[in-house]
Amino acid sequence: MLLSIVAPLGCAAGSDVAARLANASLPSHMPLVQACWEKQFEAASFTGEYTATVSFVVTKGTSAIRGARVVALEATDKHDAQDVSAFRACLKDALDHTALSTSDDSNGPGFATSSDLQVKGYVIAFVDASSKQRQEAATRAAHVLLGPRADRCQGLYTYDPPREEVDLFTAAGEADDAAAAQAKADPDQYARTLQKAYDLRLELRERLRLELSSMELPDANRKKLTSAIEETEARARAIGAAIGCKAP
Repeated sequence: MLLSIVAPLGCAAGSDVAARLANASLPSHMPLVQACWEKQFEAASFTGEYTATVSFVVTKGTSAIRGARVVALEATDKHDAQDVSAFRACLKDALDHTALSTSDDSNGPGFATSSDLQVKGYVIAFVDASSKQRQEAATRAAHVLLGPRADRCQGLYTYDPPREEVDLFTAAGEADDAAAAQAKADPDQYARTLQKAYDLRLELRERLRLELSSMELPDANRKKLTSAIEETEARARAIGAAIGCKAP
């Protein structure tokens, strides 16, 4: 799955504000919207692409999104068209419970406005994660999120290009900490964070395997990498058991 966020059209405050809003509307800042697409994508047997046109108000100070309306929700290919009433309702509710970051954070830029901002014609494209579709989406959208593959037990999220080993270790640790904090507070968020932690282990394992394949790797490094791969696989299996997956 690929979710691309296109700069809003008709934003009353002009192109500069529109660009800042689009830059801050990162998928990591809109996890509930992402979750709606994951449910729809799975229900559609992991096929199809959709484009949603939405309107909403970004509230001053908090950058909370309120008053969301799904103006249009259409399949890119009419042959893929299905009943999207649940998807539409999910998107509206997700947007109404979303608050953008008001300042820059580790995920990207923030957005803040001194008065309520009416946004109209905001386009969100939900597409599959194939390379061709990523390239096509990139030509019509400023920001892209790579999402679920056809089988969540294979890892819902892909990253292109692959991330560095140190970044993966850091992200995996952060996901573990977040999951521990959410275990009793928010079951839905806890499940999503566990999936992310699982995905990160699969991605890290592939990264380590790639390094291990080097013929020039010293024996001492090879031993350390082998041990790291075994530990990563063990952690993936443990998390996979919690989310009903057998790590591939």
